[in-house]
Amino acid sequence: MSWIFLSPHFDDAAYSCGGLIWDLTRAGQRVEILTVCSGEPPPEALTPYARSLHERWGVAGAEVTAARSAEDVRACQLLGAARRTLGVPDCIYRRLPDGSPLVEKEEDLWQPLPSEETALVEWVADAISREIEAGARVISPAGVGGHVDHKLTRKAAERIRGGGRRIRLGYYADFPYVLRESGNSSEIEGAWRPEIFPVPDLALEKWGEAIALYGSQFSSFWKDAAEMQGQLAGYRTETGGCRLYWAA
Repeated sequence: MSWIFLSPHFDDAAYSCGGLIWDLTRAGQRVEILTVCSGEPPPEALTPYARSLHERWGVAGAEVTAARSAEDVRACQLLGAARRTLGVPDCIYRRLPDGSPLVEKEEDLWQPLPSEETALVEWVADAISREIEAGARVISPAGVGGHVDHKLTRKAAERIRGGGRRIRLGYYADFPYVLRESGNSSEIEGAWRPEIFPVPDLALEKWGEAIALYGSQFSSFWKDAAEMQGQLAGYRTETGGCRLYWAA
């Protein structure tokens, strides 16, 4: 059976489903992580907000994609997953048709997906369609927390489903954003059928190791490894493992 986990950024699938991915590959399942927003920063001047993120991540603008991709390579190797990228620029780099930045400040990360990005949604849906085989399980972020790139990825995944592709579409709760939502979010609809995949202790350990490999992003969510491991262990206890939600 083939599994494709859609990752808005280089880290999201590993953050949200690392223990499950490791357990699946160990059991002989074919697993691929397909990262949507993996493109280079634009050649034109970055916004002050984008520059501030690069400083937090500890990488220069010209090196950021290579650095984050290298982290992803190591994490995917640890989890046993294949990887592909679509090369869409991160929302902090994208611009609207009038030339204005899509994101100029922190609050803009959580905006509704603008209508001007509809064409991009369709492009991503077509690109994903070319990468999957009939019968595959395609696992999309639910968009818990409301990050605009997570919404972009989910909408593209649902375009594939709506287009009659013979796939099984599922969703994962976006970790660690789901912790801020106390496990309850309008993005996870009650009509979906949840399925809990147990995450044994060794899988939990590998999950945490994979998260730690995304060193450039770590400080955005945790003050240290102990805090991350504690949140991850608590999340496993609360959910019973790794919970996916299957579309009707």
